Amino acid sequence: MLVSIIVPVYNSPDTLQRCLDALSKQNLPPDICTEIILVNDDTHNKDLQLLCASYPNCTYICSDNNPNLARTMPFVWTRFPLGPGAARNSGVSISKGDYLLFTDADCIPEKDWIVQLLKPMLADPAIAAIKGAYRSTQPETVARFVQQEYAFKTHQMSKLSGIDFIDTYSAAFRRSIFLEHQGFNPHIKRNEDHELSFRVHQAGHKLAITLDARVAHQHVTTLTAYFRRKFELGVWKISVLVAHPNKTISDSHTPTAQRLQLLFGIIWGFSVLTALVQPTLATILLWCSAMLWLVACIPMTRWLLTYAPKLAGIGIGLLFIRTIAQILGLVWGCVTQLLPALIQRNAKS
Repeated sequence: MLVSIIVPVYNSPDTLQRCLDALSKQNLPPDICTEIILVNDDTHNKDLQLLCASYPNCTYICSDNNPNLARTMPFVWTRFPLGPGAARNSGVSISKGDYLLFTDADCIPEKDWIVQLLKPMLADPAIAAIKGAYRSTQPETVARFVQQEYAFKTHQMSKLSGIDFIDTYSAAFRRSIFLEHQGFNPHIKRNEDHELSFRVHQAGHKLAITLDARVAHQHVTTLTAYFRRKFELGVWKISVLVAHPNKTISDSHTPTAQRLQLLFGIIWGFSVLTALVQPTLATILLWCSAMLWLVACIPMTRWLLTYAPKLAGIGIGLLFIRTIAQILGLVWGCVTQLLPALIQRNAKS
């Protein structure tokens, strides 16, 4: 059985060689063979081809020069760099495996990563795609908090009877399902894996999670980078919600408490803006929304107290930063993506 592993690369992170080392040294049974497809999404980086050539099962491709891309994938993006979604599509278009595995260049898979991803899919033919989990040993406070964010979410997802969400830092798709649903939409530069997951799930396919398929990841380490990351995710979340408006209410990845934090954060911001016009109403809304926001932080705070007690004290502050960044990102996404989409839709009608 041939397994294809697609790794998109932009700006060649320092961990790339360790990523390829880990992928080429997996503990595999004799009936599983692998091919690694390294997709260069950076025209200024010419060293990737030499690096790839040092691994016998690694194939190099530049994401903008694949002649098969337009024929095999209806979603095509012409501006370079293409972005991770189109880069992955380009890698898939030259792959040969029946199973498509995805990870990122800043991830280092554990030695049994491939086996652990494939195990549930081989046992259950109904599983169309599966996601794994992050781990991190970084000492920085922000990175440790980010790791706990992911750990909390994956723990919650693992308790569900079914999920609708796959992250491509550690993921596997059946090739037939991936092609049936036309791959990633590269017009979405962030959260493109969320959008594909929702399409596959809404078509009636089963998605799954395993906490045993882990990759080590280098999370952001500064408050500025953390804010920027959450802002960008908020911006591109709008594109996903335009395509899947039913996911505005719920999805298996975003805890209810986090959605409530956003809601109460928006109300809090509205109360600040209306303070000069309706000071009494604004004061009531401000205090009520602030208290309810704190209540919505309880689940994550309890998680931190249990698994990372040293982070519990600053957890509220980082959750506040996350809320503000995501709200601002959603607002900017509405201006730059939702509004143009509505204008275009009205023009066509």
